[in-house]
Amino acid sequence: MNKKIMLSASIIVIVASFLWMNISAADTREKLLANKAVGAVTQNDLQELLAKEDFEKEYALIDVRTPLEHSIGHIPSSINIPHYKILNNPKLLDQYKDKKVIFYCHSGVRVGKVADLLTQKKHSNLNHLRGDISKWKANKLPLE
Repeated sequence: MNKKIMLSASIIVIVASFLWMNISAADTREKLLANKAVGAVTQNDLQELLAKEDFEKEYALIDVRTPLEHSIGHIPSSINIPHYKILNNPKLLDQYKDKKVIFYCHSGVRVGKVADLLTQKKHSNLNHLRGDISKWKANKLPLE
């Protein structure tokens, strides 16, 4: 009987944790979409920007996923600075202060955390790639 109770309790905890994480992620994405200090760059916009000869002079495309995720496949011209490094040291982005910065991750959650911190610190020229890399991949756009 005790094994059944322990198993049931474990399942409840796992399901509750999963639901909480999904609700928390949705809240982070919604907060990002509502953040007026962060501009939106569509998938089409980014394709057009990447085609410009001077893209890297004007823009910094920053992939805030982990180095492993970045190595598996990333958008051309992107720079990998994991979100946890930015959260621990926002000055890592000082070298891009004269550029328009476009962030992306897998689904927007990590970008939301980074954008929240950076807007609190009064950073400007912040943009988010709508749909992130998950939509980029779904659209079969080029990866490196």
